[in-house]
Amino acid sequence: MYRANYHTHGQWCNHGTGEEKEFVKEALKAEVWQIGFSEHLPFPDNRLYRMDFSQLPDYTSKVYELREKCESGIRMFCGGEIEYFPEMKSYYRYLVEDGGFHYLILGQHYFKHGEAVQRTKKLEETKEILNYAYSIREALETGSFKILAHPDYFGYVDFEVDGNIEKAIDVIIEAAVETNTLLEVNANGFRKPCFQSKLGMRRRYPLDCFWARAAEKKAKVIIGSDCHANGCLYDEAVKQCEKYILDKKLNQIKHNVMFLGD
Repeated sequence: MYRANYHTHGQWCNHGTGEEKEFVKEALKAEVWQIGFSEHLPFPDNRLYRMDFSQLPDYTSKVYELREKCESGIRMFCGGEIEYFPEMKSYYRYLVEDGGFHYLILGQHYFKHGEAVQRTKKLEETKEILNYAYSIREALETGSFKILAHPDYFGYVDFEVDGNIEKAIDVIIEAAVETNTLLEVNANGFRKPCFQSKLGMRRRYPLDCFWARAAEKKAKVIIGSDCHANGCLYDEAVKQCEKYILDKKLNQIKHNVMFLGD
């Protein structure tokens, strides 16, 4: 299998410890032939808890330096994970057009509804999850994002499946299909403990009800390690993702890569 991972965090994101050189060594050992570094990117006003905006050039320079010096045959890319806020559209365009980023991952940990900023994992009602879905649709329609990280991140909420949940799932999946965005099965979901929910014992994510619909819609799917420490780039959780994709008959993109010819 040709392996790739584009969801890789290190020491830049304020809650990771991984070092880029060590990730490359792990990739070589595991035969992961393409690796994308995707730190949580800052905003110019330094909202949220990310690297400071002033550190952005240092991060991109580090990745490009490693990319140019590497002689292992592994291809490296400079990416970033970031939330979507409607007023920041020009910033996303800058990152992918002039900022040196090969790709952006949408990680909608926070989203804006009206003037209020909401934290996805702290939502309380299913109608709020539908607002989360609408924010994702708006983000993907900008064309700035190649991957949607953990699209079922709303699984942190202990919900029962109702019309809002069904609609939210359809909104997200249909937006991904229409914009040719890759839906990510995120390995962190397998690293986290299960919990007793209104749907029974389950993971926060991946959510079976979400991915069953993705299989029906034949949405394009990719695996993301979402590693934040060395030793997790290709671990047991990633292998569980591989099995999950096969079991759910998901449409994993050929070779699991975006940049095969670059």
